[in-house]
Amino acid sequence: MQSANWSEEVRNVRILGQPIRFSNRVHSMFTDQDTWWCFPCGNTTGLVNDKCGKCGSSTVTMFNHVGEFEVNPNWPTVWLLDPHPRKPHMFAWWQVSPQDDLVQVMEGECEGDPTQVAEMCAGIESGLQMDVKARYIDPNMGRSPASSKRDITWQDEFDAAGLRCDLAEDSDVGRKRIDVYLKPDPSTQAPRIHISNRGPKTIHQLKRYVWDDYKKSLEKSQKQTPKDKNDDFPTLMKYLLNTDPTFHFFNQGALFMRRMKTHVKQRRVAGSRM
Repeated sequence: MQSANWSEEVRNVRILGQPIRFSNRVHSMFTDQDTWWCFPCGNTTGLVNDKCGKCGSSTVTMFNHVGEFEVNPNWPTVWLLDPHPRKPHMFAWWQVSPQDDLVQVMEGECEGDPTQVAEMCAGIESGLQMDVKARYIDPNMGRSPASSKRDITWQDEFDAAGLRCDLAEDSDVGRKRIDVYLKPDPSTQAPRIHISNRGPKTIHQLKRYVWDDYKKSLEKSQKQTPKDKNDDFPTLMKYLLNTDPTFHFFNQGALFMRRMKTHVKQRRVAGSRM
């Protein structure tokens, strides 16, 4: 009864045993444990006699973002990449359901070059029967030089290896959308984002991805910025949400876009030969 009146941060520390330093999480709604949600309160809660301990409503549901989720070969898959020059390349596969819910079905890391990443991904996608409709790369690293040849970028290197990626959108809008998708939906009483047990590093980072501490300026307020640590897979999620992902778009629109880009590229090549 007492814990029902505590804030989410206090309850996570005192009941779930989470460290105090993680009370400043960027996506505080994410949980890999069964948690109760009260729809009238619009927040997590504790139960008292099977009702919300804060408002007394019985309109509550239990949710958990982590579970066993199998790949559905009929759902479009989106692959997102965060390349690194000094640590493993990190990437994740997300599927979009017909209800436009999102499921990360697999994550991966590879210390090799883009060709080795492509070989690794080909094996995984074939083995799990994924229908990859679109690929996105971190726009900051994607445009940066991949070697001593300054005119060759990471995007070029992965394109040459067979992983043709579009530059992702880096807007902070995606981060806010993640928080919306993490909340249980009133119609389905379930969150719109799910993480498979095959994504242990994603789960680890989401639980430790925190806001940086900046002193407020006396002249103007500063924008809250996340710390770089543990930001790899949460940032890939942000890129995905910035596409405003829907089943219809990735099942139909993404294919149309790829065909248009191929057509434009062919016209450019033909024009250069004239």
